Amino acid sequence: MTSIFKGSTFYKYLISFVIFGILIVAITNALNYYHLNQISKGIIKDQIDFQFDRVGNTTRTLIGSAELTVVNAAQSDFIDSYLTTKSPDAKENLQRYLLGLARANAAIFQLRLLDVNGNEIIDVYKPNSANSANSANSAYRIEKPEQLQDKSDSRYFAELQTLSDDTTYYSSINLNKEFGEIERPLRPTLRVARPVISPVTGNRAGYIIANMNASYLLGILVNSDKLDITITDKDGFILTSTNSEYDFSRYLNKSPTVQTEIASLREQLLYSDGSVFQYDLDNLIKNDNGLVLYARASQNFTNQLTAEAIEGALQSVIAILVLAFPVAFLIAKSLSKTANALQENIEENKKYSSIIDQYIPILETDKEGIIIGCNDAMSVLSGYRRRDVIGAPASIFQHDACVPSDFTQLWTNLKNGISWKGEFHNKTAQGEEFWLQTHIMPNKNEAGKVIGYIGIGADITDKKLLERRSEVDSMTGLFNRLKGNHILEQQLDNASYTGKSFGVIILDVDHFKQVNDTYGHLEGDLVLKDVANILKYNVRSTDYVVRWGGEEFLVICPNLDLATCVKVAEKLRVQVESFPFEGQATGITVSAGVAVFTGASTINALLADADNFLYQAKEQGRNRVVSALSKYTAETHISASDMQKSS
Repeated sequence: MTSIFKGSTFYKYLISFVIFGILIVAITNALNYYHLNQISKGIIKDQIDFQFDRVGNTTRTLIGSAELTVVNAAQSDFIDSYLTTKSPDAKENLQRYLLGLARANAAIFQLRLLDVNGNEIIDVYKPNSANSANSANSAYRIEKPEQLQDKSDSRYFAELQTLSDDTTYYSSINLNKEFGEIERPLRPTLRVARPVISPVTGNRAGYIIANMNASYLLGILVNSDKLDITITDKDGFILTSTNSEYDFSRYLNKSPTVQTEIASLREQLLYSDGSVFQYDLDNLIKNDNGLVLYARASQNFTNQLTAEAIEGALQSVIAILVLAFPVAFLIAKSLSKTANALQENIEENKKYSSIIDQYIPILETDKEGIIIGCNDAMSVLSGYRRRDVIGAPASIFQHDACVPSDFTQLWTNLKNGISWKGEFHNKTAQGEEFWLQTHIMPNKNEAGKVIGYIGIGADITDKKLLERRSEVDSMTGLFNRLKGNHILEQQLDNASYTGKSFGVIILDVDHFKQVNDTYGHLEGDLVLKDVANILKYNVRSTDYVVRWGGEEFLVICPNLDLATCVKVAEKLRVQVESFPFEGQATGITVSAGVAVFTGASTINALLADADNFLYQAKEQGRNRVVSALSKYTAETHISASDMQKSS
């Protein structure tokens, strides 16, 4: 036995095996370390990609919501009414409308109307909570006249002067000032504005400006426990960062020491070794900030991954030396740590995907509009189970009030490969209506060919119901005059586009003043309600009935010629004359004037014609229909009883 150790062969083999073993351990150690290091880089890249996706989605959602608010406000009937009349009632209605819009968007803390000279006309404002007298319950308020300010000297107002009428303005993100002083605590502000056009002159009458609290947006952009994130403007000043000490360096931290530190950090970001990733925010925040987001792995996160890589390598060495079960155990332990890091990343992605799935309605169809995908939010909102809508046409959600012409522009855009934005009037599986503000975009395959469409929506049902309440006459339940004017404009646009005519019928209750004087206004109200119901239930579903004012009613008849319109008016006249009014007033009749849009007239001219024919009907003895056809057809008055005898 001892002879084995005496010969040189044993030691040669021993040394050879030792060297071979050392080489195997070294190679294995190097490979394991390299492999784990690559996994660590992948984890960092995945984390940064996820952060950039979150930046894009969050910014588009928050800023898109603010833009939608100012566009709706600038184009609302409330602001048109105020600019037309300048009456206290119109101003109060506009104030309430702007207050409702501000409350509907938690990111907006101030919503204002400025005139063309920069003077605040209306200011809906939510005080900075720490400065509010009731900080726990800080709420929106309408500022009193003495609190309104002159903003003509502000930078953003000067920039608004160069804005075209159909463009939305985005200011630089800066710290909000009130009466020349920066608010405390700091309130980063992004102003989103839209010009307001006077319906009277057609000229610019002012601006709707929404002050959006950018703290939430900026907080999401730089919020990460694994990354160091810095956002700079085009001049290199730090807007916000993971290290809040340098935030808003353009306005704060003016000391030479802090500015030197900021300059050093800027050099590191601009001339990195490839570990810093850059994301331009210009396409998301369309202002002149020139914002750039820089992201890199934090030192703690890098140290954690490096330590895990080294630990994994050492465990592999021990595993090879110890062999067998300890090898499998230690390798499994090392790989499980890497898997846990990846799993955390996946879970975080799932969390945000779950939020989108629960709260943002999404529908996916093929090119023919057949549903191939529906998320939870859409399923809950519509009341349909997902399996019930897959394979059905998207029109399954369509409300009965919709007509094919509502979707002409949508399909024109999509067939040309262009996205479409607009509103959908839908109904649930239970028959209840709901509204979606929807963005539909083509879905393309890897070859760039359109294979279907994806629609992303936002529930605006409450907003539409609020608008509807403002459009209805409270006594009769019919559309009011404001809504009637809006419908007339829509019909004019549709007739100009399609070449089809539409008619209007103005009806007036005969001797209505005598009813009020003889039986009282309550009796008169009952008569008006009955007449309104007679009109509403004796026209087509596509017609519109409007209380035009006092005892006057307007019926709008799309796609009808004059002769057919006259027949509709005569039918309504007879129905009123023959109706058994239950009150004290009896013998109630109406007179009507009928006119049709010819393609060359205006709304005012059309209404003037109908009103003139109504006047002629009154002059000829009332309880009759008069139109441009009267002089050719020698129309005569026919009572309801005569019509019944003839039938």
